[in-house]
Amino acid sequence: KGDAPPEKFAFRAAAWREARLEVHDLREVRRQSEADFVRALAEARDGRLSAGSLKLFESRVRAYDPDAAPEPVRVFTHNRQVDEMNERRLAALPGVMVAIRAQEYGHEALLARIDRDCLSPRVLGLKCGARVMFTRNDQAGRFCNGTLGTVTEIAEGGFLRDGREQVVVEKDDGCEVHLKDRAAWEIKEGERVVASRKQLPLKLAWAATVHKTQGMTIDRISVDLSRVFEHGQGYVAVSRARALAGLNIEAWRGAATF
Repeated sequence: KGDAPPEKFAFRAAAWREARLEVHDLREVRRQSEADFVRALAEARDGRLSAGSLKLFESRVRAYDPDAAPEPVRVFTHNRQVDEMNERRLAALPGVMVAIRAQEYGHEALLARIDRDCLSPRVLGLKCGARVMFTRNDQAGRFCNGTLGTVTEIAEGGFLRDGREQVVVEKDDGCEVHLKDRAAWEIKEGERVVASRKQLPLKLAWAATVHKTQGMTIDRISVDLSRVFEHGQGYVAVSRARALAGLNIEAWRGAATF
């Protein structure tokens, strides 16, 4: 209001207070079970890292080779780092890349807005063996936003005879998903769709940003935190690990990371 500077966090805004929302403080940790790791994460989240917890995180700096099997999910802070790694790994796979282009409608300015929300790219390059992440929740419950898997089959040219895609993804839990239809991202004015993008709900996923991994639990994760630019970013990254043994810190800034 008035000349007051805008609040950076929603929960500090006047509208949040005026809404009189009921706040629930979740206290039970379900992702991790190791007491030392849980304590270190809590301290990192609160910005009060003890010497013991700092030493614990230091023990995970270059703890294993991220290029060795089984491959971890590589996590970076910037989209450019993620894109470069994913493109390099895709190019290294044998075979011809299949490029699946999004079906788009609307003015370019509106499509640029869709770009900010649509995690599936305009041109989705795939090969058998590509690591991928689903970018939408499936109404049939086969996958959710963030589910990881590997492409095992692509129809010739990427399309079936009826013009629909056929891509088979084996999820990391061993179950197969046959993708034949695209998901839609839309901008509406009232009930009218003024811009849309239809694309397979997939993106390459050898690497992902810290932002995209929020909410995920990852068995093997290798994080590069040398370029953190926001409070809490380092905590979000390392707290995706289910167990300490699965966490590798490729680069960081010590206690300042958190």
